[in-house]
Amino acid sequence: MSSWKKFLLSWSVVIILVASTMAAERITLWTWYGTEMGAILKDMIQNEFSAKTGIEVDIVVLPAGDTTNKLILSYIGGDAPDVVELYSNQVVELGVRDVLLNLNSFPDITKVTGQMNPMLLPTMTYRKNLYGIPSQVNWAWTYYRTDILNELGLSVP
Repeated sequence: MSSWKKFLLSWSVVIILVASTMAAERITLWTWYGTEMGAILKDMIQNEFSAKTGIEVDIVVLPAGDTTNKLILSYIGGDAPDVVELYSNQVVELGVRDVLLNLNSFPDITKVTGQMNPMLLPTMTYRKNLYGIPSQVNWAWTYYRTDILNELGLSVP
């Protein structure tokens, strides 16, 4: 499965989890994905999630990095979104402030987390409360030039 499909599948799962606990006909998703990625996300939500569940999703695109304060203020004001995309370093902070729902309260959360590498979840967990699900995984690449190493008489470290 391609990384795009995995990413979009994880979003679909999050939306389904949230919608399954709500008797809502419409939910709100805050994301920073606009342009191509946003179009793919919107298409998948409309053609797969909404078509199957009948639940409409309002997608609100926010600038990356501006979400935390806006989320806290909207939560205090009673107008927080149902699903929000955050950086992983924001998840626990907002979770312990009760701005985010403990996802362990969903009876089928282990079906979702069981499909993930378990090392992805500790950054979104505090005192056994899970406040987020990773939507993508990034890592640093390392390249080396064997021709230059050979020329210098070195081997790959």
